[in-house]
Amino acid sequence: MKKMRKKSILLLAVMMIALLAGSVSAYAATTADVETDVLDVKDSAGNAIVCEKSVVSENFGEDLYWFGNEMSLNDSKIDNDLLAAGYTLTVNNADIKGSLRTASYSLNLQNVDVAHNMTVAGNILNISGNTKAKSIYAAGNEISFSGECESLNIAGNSVILNGVVNGDATIDANEVTIGSNAVVTGKLTVSAADESTVPDAAQIGEYEYHDSPNVPDEDAVEAVSAGARFLHKIFNRVYWVPAMIVVALFFCLVIPGAVDGSGKMLLKKPVAMPITGLVTLCAIPVALIILCITFIGLPLAGLLALLVAIATIFAVPFAGASAGRIVLPKMNIWLSSIIGSAVLTLALAVPFVGGLIKFLSILYVLGYFVQKCYEQIKTIGKKPEQEAAQAVEEVQVNEQ
Repeated sequence: MKKMRKKSILLLAVMMIALLAGSVSAYAATTADVETDVLDVKDSAGNAIVCEKSVVSENFGEDLYWFGNEMSLNDSKIDNDLLAAGYTLTVNNADIKGSLRTASYSLNLQNVDVAHNMTVAGNILNISGNTKAKSIYAAGNEISFSGECESLNIAGNSVILNGVVNGDATIDANEVTIGSNAVVTGKLTVSAADESTVPDAAQIGEYEYHDSPNVPDEDAVEAVSAGARFLHKIFNRVYWVPAMIVVALFFCLVIPGAVDGSGKMLLKKPVAMPITGLVTLCAIPVALIILCITFIGLPLAGLLALLVAIATIFAVPFAGASAGRIVLPKMNIWLSSIIGSAVLTLALAVPFVGGLIKFLSILYVLGYFVQKCYEQIKTIGKKPEQEAAQAVEEVQVNEQ
């Protein structure tokens, strides 16, 4: 019983690592030229990045990265992999020459032909008829399978098996239902609270059942609860990744100089910049109190509080975009910012590390803002010749 539970948790971990690692490695392989707008990006290698946008009758020459809230993909062809994350994803009549990897609350697949493997995770997963893949790995709450594959591995709460498996199938769940259309040519291994009834019309080569009670021992409950909390954080971050990417791309569009300049300032002032942010963070409450006790300072106190709130909310995507420019200086600003903001957003799910990252991101933004204001103040009253000479000197220092 414990062995089967460990396999379920391991399956969940492998699925998430495969999803995230695949995304990062593919992003790193992209190059510089970006077309179209920030929500529909295509690089020179042919990979497409689509955010908050449904797709109809499109052909994608390479990978498709697809992120958003409620989206659908219909009558389309993808010559390589489809990697998607969102709240509700629906894919109808699609031909995928590579693999399919998704993380979502709800996933509906109908008439989807996947040449390689399918790795899906979410709350409600519906893999309907005429959906084919070589191997399927699925983890979620309610899972229904009526497609076709060569190998099936499912871990969930409630599972319905009513499809064709031309090989072995392994199911680990609280409740398993075997439909009359189920076909497993190899071995079907089920771990559940109650043994499933196999209909006469179902075609099962070999059937093996393992008892897995609904009420596990206290240590198992604690372990699964901790794992569930961590996975909840991961799924939450996966859902927020598209939103943070859009914010980072907005910064690249509106203030590209700040995205690049903040990283250069950090390299130039690795100690002064974070210390400035820390001092500013400590001084803000005192400044707000002083402004609030004076009638004339109330509007300024409100403005300062609003600026601090904005800096706190958007510190992570800005710091992520800037970190992407520091780590990947030769890559296009859009793609490097996407990678940096996505990695930093996902890292927030790690216990203790996530809080530290958010705190350092706030110091980073405040430190850059104050240092930039100080540099602007120093230029007041200087002659244009002096400003030009200082600008040339700064460029030379940055190049060194």
